[in-house]
Amino acid sequence: MRTQLQVLLKIVFEQSMTQDNYETSPNFISGLVSKAAGVLPLVDGAQLPGGGTRIVDGYSSFYPVPIGDSGELVLIDGGIDKHAKKLERFIKQRELGLGAIKAVLLTHAHRDHIGAPHSLLNRGADIKVFVSAADGEVLQGQRRGEGKLQILTDRIPGLDAAIPGIEPEIIEDGETISFGDQLKIKALAVPGHTRGSMGFKISGSSDGSNVLYIGDALDLTTNGAKNAAWLLSGDTKTSEQSIIDLTYRMIREGDEIDSVIPAHSGDSSFNNLRAFRAAQKARELRAVNFSARRHTAY
Repeated sequence: MRTQLQVLLKIVFEQSMTQDNYETSPNFISGLVSKAAGVLPLVDGAQLPGGGTRIVDGYSSFYPVPIGDSGELVLIDGGIDKHAKKLERFIKQRELGLGAIKAVLLTHAHRDHIGAPHSLLNRGADIKVFVSAADGEVLQGQRRGEGKLQILTDRIPGLDAAIPGIEPEIIEDGETISFGDQLKIKALAVPGHTRGSMGFKISGSSDGSNVLYIGDALDLTTNGAKNAAWLLSGDTKTSEQSIIDLTYRMIREGDEIDSVIPAHSGDSSFNNLRAFRAAQKARELRAVNFSARRHTAY
């Protein structure tokens, strides 16, 4: 039964990656996923605070971010396509070469986030791929990634998240990397979706915005946020607590955030994280009150 399901997943996955299906209608595919999940929709090609561009790749997305006015780029995540067709088109439209991409920062090591670095490294590109130590092990094929669906897909050749020959640059929680004279990217640990999931806070962009790229740690809704789907995550409770802890941490440290950008839903303000934290606190309080009433009833 498992083998049959793996074959079916491979067929569906490969069909969704054909040029006719995913390059011509990215908003259709991501729109279906957004409606089903009840989250803010992804818009392909959207210009974002901080200068980044959203490239919708199948049901996922990735983000080229300019390094000042240098004509060079940093990628946040890498999409799903191991041939990186949409990235190549983006580069050509701006009359740049693939050498303009100086680094890829991966929020985590799942198959739908590693397409660009897989393609670039296969072409011999001189790029650095930054990732947490835990998820670096997955990229190097040393272990399988977290998530219920990954238990099946990681056993299918071509659908796992390993990148042959990769030597990732390990980035730690709280570490800041500088690109050019002004662009700074700070890594923020948000474990749960995967063991080593990271968010990246970008500051020093051309428009002065402070932006948090959060990967799959959460999805944004019209009035708050929600966990990534249980089927796709390693530990949703840990992921939920990570977002609450991160929200407290950023408020405590005075880290200003103008926009929060997930990989599978549209972007919104930091207030959505505050609303998520408030909702979880209210839920916990209701649970405590219910428990107290139940015990006093005896």
